[in-house]
Order: sequence, then structure tokens, then C-alpha cells
Amino acid sequence: MLYGLVLAGGQSSRMGQDKAQLQFDGQSLLERAKALLGASGCQEVLVSRNQSGFIQDIVVNAGPLGGIHAALAQTPNGVALLVLPVDMPFMDAPRLQALVDAGKAHGRPSYFDDCFLPLYLPVSQAAKDFLGDLLANEGQGRVRRLLDHLDAIALPCPPAPLLQNLNTPADWQQATRSETLS
Repeated sequence: MLYGLVLAGGQSSRMGQDKAQLQFDGQSLLERAKALLGASGCQEVLVSRNQSGFIQDIVVNAGPLGGIHAALAQTPNGVALLVLPVDMPFMDAPRLQALVDAGKAHGRPSYFDDCFLPLYLPVSQAAKDFLGDLLANEGQGRVRRLLDHLDAIALPCPPAPLLQNLNTPADWQQATRSETLS
């Protein structure tokens, strides 16, 4: 089974407002990310967001790994997660499907070279244990450490702007200009 995971637990401090609720192409970034994961073959979509009704971080202020860690705690071994940050509105289903296909073919996590999110992550006790230990000892960590430990596969980067994160009002203005031009 393939679960989708939307990472929407950040504080959006650089944006100055909740990125998950920003409207892009007629829907919130959160709804857009959930729909994209569904279109990419996810049978169930989880949302990591530090609010009631969502998966909440077990280790606070741990960044994206905190959300992944919390989701791993709620998913059984033997399934997989397709992890997507909420602030990547240009990502598309064919690219996410490429991550899934590569990961399944090799039985390992997969990601785009030099951009560690989005990612495909088979859920295993080894992944749960490593991430739990990393966060317990350091309080936070880099997604790259998890991928290196699990011998992940790097796929070639897709063309811009598919991997663009929207972190600031300037990023948002540029993205919405691009949206109206297309």
C-alpha cells in the first residue's frame, strides 16, 4: 500500500502566513498537495501539521524529519510513504510516479538529485529506528542523513520549476505570476 504524506507542519515564518492555506489555481496548497498525491497512486493521504486533527510531530522543531518520523510511527512496516512538502505547487503526478516506480523497482527510497524532497520511502523498522535515534540524539536532522543511511536512489532532477519551494512572499508573487501566464 502507498500512503501519501503532505509535510505542512512548518511555521511559515519567512512567508508571514500559513503556506498550507494559500490559494493557488483555485485551491489551497494543502488541498492541491493532497490531490496530487492521490493522483500519484496513494490510497491514503496523511498530513503532518501541528494542529488538532492532523499528524503532529513527536519531536518538536525537528523540521521535515519530525513530520516523517511522526508519520512512520503511524504506518505499518511493509507499506511506503510518498512524501511531498505542501509548498511545491508546480510538482506533477508523472514525476512523483517516477519516484514510486524507481523506489519499488529497487526496494529502496528514491528522491531527486540535490533535492531531498519529495521522496519515496519504504516503511521499515530500520527506517523507524534510525530516524528515532537521530532525532533523540540530535533533536533534528537532515533528510539527507536518512536517505544516505537507507541507500536511497537519486533520480535526475526534473526541469524547473517543478521542485521550487515557495518560502517567501517574493517566491509566492513569482509563482502566482507564473500561474496566470500559463
